[in-house]
Amino acid sequence: MKKIANHNSPDKLSWTIDPGRLYGRRGPAKSRWNIPHFAKNGVDAIISFVDIAVEDIAQIKQQGITHVYIPFEEKLIQLCEDQGAGLNRILDVFDSFLINNPQMKCMMHCNSGKDRTGFMAVYFLIVHKGLNLRQALRHVIRENPEALSAKGYKETLSRLYNEFEERKERVNNN
Repeated sequence: MKKIANHNSPDKLSWTIDPGRLYGRRGPAKSRWNIPHFAKNGVDAIISFVDIAVEDIAQIKQQGITHVYIPFEEKLIQLCEDQGAGLNRILDVFDSFLINNPQMKCMMHCNSGKDRTGFMAVYFLIVHKGLNLRQALRHVIRENPEALSAKGYKETLSRLYNEFEERKERVNNN
């Protein structure tokens, strides 16, 4: 992964979504994590969209970092079936955690830190920060040029944009 200029990011391999609030990164299975370094750099919470090793979870907790596991391991197309019930569960848990912990500096990841993490970054920027789809996509891809490179992610974000706008109203009313 190309080194990306960051704003107080947890480490040189993380990428900025919202400075001081939310960062993206590859998971520990793809690139080694230095969890004490994350803690030293102010990471309060790690949001995992994939399962990680028990040893990593133990070290996260040992460093006083909150660990939130939001399973996002299914294929995106499957999550959008049944009127998006699977995806809505993921978004509900994500929104709830961020709303209930507004001061936490969070780092989120999937395996490679690009497609699922990129999807959630665009979602966050639209719903929590008020960007439009084009602005959010531009920001995420600028920060991580590999983001959203898997087939279907950008198209799905475009298709769900109106639903994200509706969610924005609900999230901002909390």
